[in-house]
Amino acid sequence: MNWEAIGAVGEILAAVTVIATIFYLAVQVRHVQTETVSARMARRTDGRRELNILLLDHSELVVKSNAEENLSNVELFELSQIYESHEQHYFHSYNEADQMGLSNSWVSAWLFARFLKANLGFCKLFQERKTESRPGGRYAEFAAEADSFLNSDLSFDHIPTSLGGNGEK
Repeated sequence: MNWEAIGAVGEILAAVTVIATIFYLAVQVRHVQTETVSARMARRTDGRRELNILLLDHSELVVKSNAEENLSNVELFELSQIYESHEQHYFHSYNEADQMGLSNSWVSAWLFARFLKANLGFCKLFQERKTESRPGGRYAEFAAEADSFLNSDLSFDHIPTSLGGNGEK
């Protein structure tokens, strides 16, 4: 065998190795992306669980605010802190979905509107604060979308089929 033939075989082996390496890296990148999405979902689920525990720990306050009873300044402050924790959670999820290029960021606004509709005290806080805090930008979009859902019956019939619902928003 001459040196040219050995060189040609070496070049073929190098090309096959490069292709195998590229394929391996593509698989690894896909795996990392899947793990990242899974970790985000787990973080979101943990956050939601913590918020539910917060609601349960302050259930008397939430019931009192839903009954539209007078709240002391301390109770108003506690209710405000619980509301802000929920708002930040849903807003963060809204932004995260948008940053990931998902077309379902509306789900966070819809879920936030459902949360507000179930808790009158929080709904009042939202109505008071939506215009005064953080005008413009992503929060304004989130608040406007949540507000539009809040003014609907929140069923999937009001969500466009292109977004996974049953009708028009």
